[in-house]
Amino acid sequence: MTIKFIPQAGDKNKVPKFNGSFKVTKEIIFNMQVCTIKLPQDWNLHSLHPDLLALAIASIILPFCGSRLEMPIGVSNQFHQEFFKNTKKRLYPINTSLKPRKAKKTAVPALCYSGGPDSTAAMLLLPPESKLFLIKKITPKEFLNKSLLNQTAALHACKILKEKGKNVHIIESNLEFVKNPAGYPTFLTEAVPALLLADYYNLDSIANGHTIEEGYQIGYSGYQDFIFSPFGMWSSLLEVVDMPYTLPTLGLSEVAALKLILLSEFKNDVQSCSRGGINKPCMNCIKCFRKLLLRKIILKEKITDKLLDQFFNMNSVQKILSSFYPHFGNVYCYITSKYIGYHKRMMALTIKTRGNQLDSGWMEKWYPEAGKHISNKYKHYVLEQIQKNVEVMNPNEISQMKNSYSVKYCSREK
Repeated sequence: MTIKFIPQAGDKNKVPKFNGSFKVTKEIIFNMQVCTIKLPQDWNLHSLHPDLLALAIASIILPFCGSRLEMPIGVSNQFHQEFFKNTKKRLYPINTSLKPRKAKKTAVPALCYSGGPDSTAAMLLLPPESKLFLIKKITPKEFLNKSLLNQTAALHACKILKEKGKNVHIIESNLEFVKNPAGYPTFLTEAVPALLLADYYNLDSIANGHTIEEGYQIGYSGYQDFIFSPFGMWSSLLEVVDMPYTLPTLGLSEVAALKLILLSEFKNDVQSCSRGGINKPCMNCIKCFRKLLLRKIILKEKITDKLLDQFFNMNSVQKILSSFYPHFGNVYCYITSKYIGYHKRMMALTIKTRGNQLDSGWMEKWYPEAGKHISNKYKHYVLEQIQKNVEVMNPNEISQMKNSYSVKYCSREK
């Protein structure tokens, strides 16, 4: 399937992008007017409800749109109204005779899968019949020498999952390169394959591996309700197309999600690093720093000064020390609160992230408010799996989480 984006008056070529990692604002540029998504050979546009098509396209191009979007096929009036309510943009044409999409009773959930530990934790909590969708990047020639992405580890994880009976679909696309720098333009872009294949594969829910840090902005701009987060605006639109969110890891921190993986049969099959090879993380990115240290802390393995010297010499890690509130600051708080040693820069990180002050025990537990964002059909099953593996936060722990990582605290300057 090829999608061509034709700019209209009022559309934007550049938009500001807030980068939560180091508290700087950057621009993202509309980079590519055509994108391709490789779908099954017998798939066709007539096998897809128009509202699903519109939602998939909007999730790719929305940041660059002006006041209106025109689709190749008319959408239902209900979807048009909900889209305007959430985005303040009009969606045309409208097919007044079109009824909203309704999934079949036999439908199953879709998981936006990355090959990493968080989305694998989500898989463990979802019903076994769930279908997993990984986007395999088609890199344009002009990006080949610029991109550090290496998906061999993620594809290897998919191979392992298939061998163990999981229903995994690898969908090739260059949609991440619609913007520059490359990446998903919105928080729903990762769901494009599942949306386009929802009627083909009989799907009725969208799941992902996003954790409490992103969903409730604990590790970003400070605690806020999910509905006001960058994910939240898509929630009611997914309801209209009968693909509501089922977010198994939303109430879990990265700490709890990784503990879940380390107790599973997949503990050696997935890795966070998207630059290194199979079982060979690059050891030179911020994910390697955070996730490898967290893994060692959970497994009670020694963290050597040599390893810390290697990490703290990385530019990305040095930026953490120079920022007031580091991206995923709560996870660093957990790591440093358990760290045993006297490495000078690790001790500085401990003070910066309050690992020497705060009780980080809540990060090992589940935030019950997140249960609201698990679709009714799968709520009983998912909650049962969560409660088998993770304790529930008590009111004091919830208060501690919200107050320690409030918007007021996280938005303070040096």
